Amino acid sequence: MKRGRILIILGILLGVITFAGVFFVLSQPKGEEQKVETVDLVVALQEIPERSQIQGTWVGLRGFALGSDPPGAMRRMDDVIGKTTINRVYEGMPILDVNLAITATLYGVPYLLPDGMVGVAFPIADISGVAGAIRAGDTVDLLISMDVSPQEGETGGRRTTQLTLQDLTVLHVGQWVAAGGEVEQGGAAVLIFQVTRQDALILKWVRENGTVDLALRPATDHNIIDLGTIEAVHVDFIIEAYDLPRPPVVAE
Repeated sequence: MKRGRILIILGILLGVITFAGVFFVLSQPKGEEQKVETVDLVVALQEIPERSQIQGTWVGLRGFALGSDPPGAMRRMDDVIGKTTINRVYEGMPILDVNLAITATLYGVPYLLPDGMVGVAFPIADISGVAGAIRAGDTVDLLISMDVSPQEGETGGRRTTQLTLQDLTVLHVGQWVAAGGEVEQGGAAVLIFQVTRQDALILKWVRENGTVDLALRPATDHNIIDLGTIEAVHVDFIIEAYDLPRPPVVAE
């Protein structure tokens, strides 16, 4: 009988201790959940083929745990949209700088040309090339001098100079050198223009049939001048403009 009472008392004490332990645990303040810092990276929303100009609907921002972002991951949409891929980018992958053609030096001029434009090399000298002041990204006008055939009723032709192509973009200055290559010494100085196919034909014709000088434009000036407002220059123009005396006609 006494033994039964002892077991009952022990059971009650065990229950009280268990209850107290559970109550103690539940009454403790819960620890704050650890916040994970994230960073937004530009990712491909679809598979993007090699040599594709990235469109705005092809990419988006997605959060990644800070520290898990791969080296060279792009974080700004503006740094990606409009760029050309040099390899295939799969859906969901972050866009890396090594996926994009950032400079022509590494990946070649074709990656920098917009659709519908071509690159054309054009020879220059110290005078025609504005004394070496032209840099990649500048724009220039073409001044051409050539012999103009006489019209009906006129005798002899005359040398004429006129403004022709305007606001041509200079894509590259000097001989093209691939990454890690060396410049060949003694080569002619050249520019690479970014032009339409029609303008490429004009450049070829004036190079082969006339004398060309370049006029360097202001960095922010892209206005196209109406050629009807500019007079072509020839010997008669100079004589009349500056009231130069004509030599007397010697009778035979």
